[in-house]
Amino acid sequence: MELHAILSALADSGANPAIRNIAKALTTVGAGTNLSALTGGGALRAENLDPVLAAVSVENQHFKFFNMLLPGKRDSFSMLDQAVVKKAIGGFPGSAIATETGVGQVERAGDYQRLVTELGVFSTRRSVSLVTAFQGALQAQQGVVDFSAAEEEDVNAALEILVTLEDSLFYGNKAADATQINGLLTSIQNAGSTSNVVDMAGAALGGHSPITNLASKITSAGKWGQPNELFCGPLVKSELDNTLISGYRLNLDNGVPNTEVGVPVKAMRYSSVGIADGLLNINNSAFITEDKVPVEVNYPTAPTLTAPATVTAAAAAAAGSKFLAAHAGSYFYRVEEWAPGKVSPTTVLTNVGVPTAVAVVAGNKVTLTITQGSATGTYYKIYRGRKGGSSAANDMRLIAVVAKTAGVQTFDDFNAVIPGTSELFLVENKPAVLRWLQMLPLTKVPFAMTDFNYPWGAILLGALRVTAPQKVGAIINILPTAKTWDPFN
Repeated sequence: MELHAILSALADSGANPAIRNIAKALTTVGAGTNLSALTGGGALRAENLDPVLAAVSVENQHFKFFNMLLPGKRDSFSMLDQAVVKKAIGGFPGSAIATETGVGQVERAGDYQRLVTELGVFSTRRSVSLVTAFQGALQAQQGVVDFSAAEEEDVNAALEILVTLEDSLFYGNKAADATQINGLLTSIQNAGSTSNVVDMAGAALGGHSPITNLASKITSAGKWGQPNELFCGPLVKSELDNTLISGYRLNLDNGVPNTEVGVPVKAMRYSSVGIADGLLNINNSAFITEDKVPVEVNYPTAPTLTAPATVTAAAAAAAGSKFLAAHAGSYFYRVEEWAPGKVSPTTVLTNVGVPTAVAVVAGNKVTLTITQGSATGTYYKIYRGRKGGSSAANDMRLIAVVAKTAGVQTFDDFNAVIPGTSELFLVENKPAVLRWLQMLPLTKVPFAMTDFNYPWGAILLGALRVTAPQKVGAIINILPTAKTWDPFN
């Protein structure tokens, strides 16, 4: 039996904890930063945290989109993952009609496309003091404590990565920041099919119609989709519970009425076809929210970048404006500067250094001029307040994420994205439509010790591939009836 197999058997067996600790010590020695070049025990120096990832993602039901994608995961062998996708079979309805001899029949071929997806890097750094690590190990051996700071930080590292990952799966935008992955919303919008996006323009869903209309478009000839999963935020889910009429409701819990309005609904029908078709499982996701506020509101100590130096604004008439008469009024803006893993405090809109709202009338656009605060920043998040609202950071909601292209740059707000609204997604849960790509497990890598702290990092490499964007769709700018913040008062 090879040494690795012996050590693995010792570590995985029900042996005395001291034996397992010895086995672990033997399999984690070694030095060097090129993990692929390590041999012997050093080859196991980078620890696989996938069991931690699995436990967290299974036990913590907040990560619903990632949990859905994980069983169909594709193992990638490169940061640039390539796949050949069949976009069409060739031909059209009626093209296969022929004479008995087939004379004149046109030779056809499918339409194939090579997709290249760049994997994103999700990582975090953690540490515990060496004394704490020793204490936890010794107490664990004696069975006198059920808490290990190092193990808890492993879980925290996995959670931090998963929180960022789940948000990125919905809202990642590689055009705004090259280190991000493209999420579901960006992939749908990049596909250029306007029929796969329904704009509520600041209205509530009001029932099933927007959803069934979108589902009908996705299932139409040429798209051939069959959406079976619906993702929405808590307020939109509550609205479905209270407004979805009986013919569209489905509850799979025993003893709970299927069609009673007001009872939590688990799924909805969008077709009269049998139960295996035309059915959407409803997923209530905390990551789809109307309250997209600046980071400083909920995490006051998080900002470390220098804030944008100034933000000024001017309103003017513009073609394509979605500011209507009901939207006319005064608005404040705030801007955050971001770099990978770092964020600045927001800078409020000012005029000659004084916080000043910009007056908007129907048909206007608002042009913001942003002056950078940090040369290391790579993109901005732009927030807008309520009509006639205050300049406070907690009175702002996200409207845009844009790449930083210069020390001074502009951004035009046409009111295309309404602050304080959320989205609803319809997807077909099949690997041929949506797939999570991952290279290597979630991995823990020890760092060099420079003092009596034991530092390490956790890293996950992966991306979302939307192979068939015509089979997924989004409803945007939903303002729930039970809104807690009204963009137009």
